[in-house]
Amino acid sequence: MANIKLPPPQKFLEDGEELENFLCTGGLKVVEVYSAWCGPCLAVIPMCKKVKIEYEDESTYNYLVTKSDGIEELAEYRNLSEPRFIVYRNGKVLDTVVGCHVPHLERLIRGNVPNDASADDPEENPRFLQRRERLADEKAAADAAAAAAAAGN
Repeated sequence: MANIKLPPPQKFLEDGEELENFLCTGGLKVVEVYSAWCGPCLAVIPMCKKVKIEYEDESTYNYLVTKSDGIEELAEYRNLSEPRFIVYRNGKVLDTVVGCHVPHLERLIRGNVPNDASADDPEENPRFLQRRERLADEKAAADAAAAAAAAGN
C-alpha cells in the first residue's frame, strides 16, 4: 500500500487579516483559540485528522488554530487556561465550545458542514459584506485623494 501524504488537519493563523479571509468565505470554519503560554489543544488532533480525511474539500471545512494574543478580535480569550473553539458557518458564529469536549465538537462539525461551499451565499455573510464595504470606502478615499492631488498640480 502506498504511503499517502495527507495535509495537516489544521491551519495556523498569524493575524486578523488571515482570519478575516477565511471567515469571508463559505463553508464551516472551526477556530481554536488558545493562550500562548498553553499552546493548542492536542486532544482534538485525532478527531481533526479523521474529519479532515472525510471532508477533504477545504472549501467546505477548515480547522484553524490561532493564539489569542495575535488577533485583536479574539482579545477576550487572552490568558484563559481552557481553549475556545468558535464554530463559524458563512461568517456567522454558530457556537463556542469552552474546553476540550471532543464528542460535542465533532457533532457540531458533522452537523454543520455543507455538502458544497457554494451552498453558502456570500451576500448572507456579514463579514464578506463588511469587507466589501470597507474596500469600497478605501478605494473611494484613494480615488478622491488622487483626484485632489491631480487638481492641485
